[in-house]
Amino acid sequence: MVGMRVDGEAELQRSLVFARQQFARFWELRTAVTLAKHWQTQGRHRDAFNLLDPVYRWFTEGFDTADLKAAKALLEELTGLPPAQARLR
Repeated sequence: MVGMRVDGEAELQRSLVFARQQFARFWELRTAVTLAKHWQTQGRHRDAFNLLDPVYRWFTEGFDTADLKAAKALLEELTGLPPAQARLR
């Protein structure tokens, strides 16, 4: 099981690199959310936040989409703040 997690994390890392090379921001966001959730389950909250926050902040519109809503919700979880107190975007 551990090997599967390591392989899965490595694939997500490769996906991030590919998305960045292609300037595919929504794919980068989706991959960052998935990897950040994985790290969150491992207690790596700071790593998860540091990965996801700059990707989320790149966007200037589309905040009503499911992907950006999911990213915002995860960032709020990672900061430990109630939604009303979390940084609004």
